[in-house]
Amino acid sequence: DGLYVKRQKGRTRGREEKIAAVHEGWIVNGKRTGLVAKRHYIHEGTIPFWEGFEQYLMDTYEYDPAVHFLVINGDG
Repeated sequence: DGLYVKRQKGRTRGREEKIAAVHEGWIVNGKRTGLVAKRHYIHEGTIPFWEGFEQYLMDTYEYDPAVHFLVINGDG
């Protein structure tokens, strides 16, 4: 997803920062549900978002795209 961030310097336009939320499942506590080990990836740099996100998953979770399944939910 993205988060639109306004800039405060004069007439500088805002921009959308790309963000991904990652978790390892969920737990039910009564009527509420909580995410387990929730983390956020904020995209920075010049490489495409999905390549940076995949590298983040490989570094953080020992993710191997040839072995593991990845479930993606989004609004777009």
